Amino acid sequence: WIEQTAQWYTIWRYDDSNARGQTHWSRTNKTWERVEINLLAGISTALGKSITAITDNADGQLLDDDIRVRFRFFADSSNNARGVFVDSIYIGNRNEITHKLWNAVPFGGLVTGSGDGIYEDRIELASRTLNGSLMWNPSSTPVQDRWFFGGTWTAVNDGAAYRRSGSLALTDTARDGFGNAVQYGFEEEHFLEMRPVIDLRGTDPATRPMLTFWARYEIGDDDRLRVQIARENTADLTQSHDKMAGWTRWEPARNAYTRPFIFNSAPFVYWHRVDNPTLNNGDPERRDTWQFYQVDLSSFVGNRIRVRFFLDSDYQPSLSPARGDGW
Repeated sequence: WIEQTAQWYTIWRYDDSNARGQTHWSRTNKTWERVEINLLAGISTALGKSITAITDNADGQLLDDDIRVRFRFFADSSNNARGVFVDSIYIGNRNEITHKLWNAVPFGGLVTGSGDGIYEDRIELASRTLNGSLMWNPSSTPVQDRWFFGGTWTAVNDGAAYRRSGSLALTDTARDGFGNAVQYGFEEEHFLEMRPVIDLRGTDPATRPMLTFWARYEIGDDDRLRVQIARENTADLTQSHDKMAGWTRWEPARNAYTRPFIFNSAPFVYWHRVDNPTLNNGDPERRDTWQFYQVDLSSFVGNRIRVRFFLDSDYQPSLSPARGDGW
């Protein structure tokens, strides 16, 4: 609701009948998922005014950014379910932090100034090889401020077997009161997003920038592990489920089936793992030792990107009873 017009506008929506299709991958999530809505972009789209025109008050209109917010749930006459739960609502300025993925001199002419070199997050601490960005310091930023945690993702110290180095590792695996791993549930989507935006506008493509990580996991039939990437697109301020204002949709889409271990599929580059029940005879897919993985980011050079890790559990317990303790 905007004071200037005294009208309600829809600035974000989830619609299970949209172009992405009515699928279990997007319709149900039985764990908590973080949602980010750009209010200023929503006002801009609703009023058909640029963000600059709204913020600088050049038109003398002082009420175009005075708003009220509500959540609206609309159900048709076909089917019903448990509905929607909303919690931990926060309204405030977004404090964006960025890592410039180039050295002292940027490549090309898109940007100027020194970069931050290589970024490394070892969970208990993070570091970079240069300090071109003065807005934040990875080494003094705690883990909870370097990641957006969804589902049951958290940083844990579960002993030497469950961390590759240092004292901590990130996991979606919850713990019971005795410290034992608890299997993730059916119809759950667990997201872990890197908070730093990775800026590749000054990156030399010849260096072939890579995202690398170590992982171990145990997942059930047809459950998926993915690395998803969203690319900045400031010309598009629309926003909906899996689509942030000023960014492309997260890719690969939740309902897109892909072959195991896809590393380069232009224009999107991502990492993907799916448990194959035919090969595993219905048993969970598991890797009990740490394995090294990498994602080629070369096709994103010239852009800024956001990165997240995603565990998607199956929706048919009767067909795939075997699960695991996750990622």
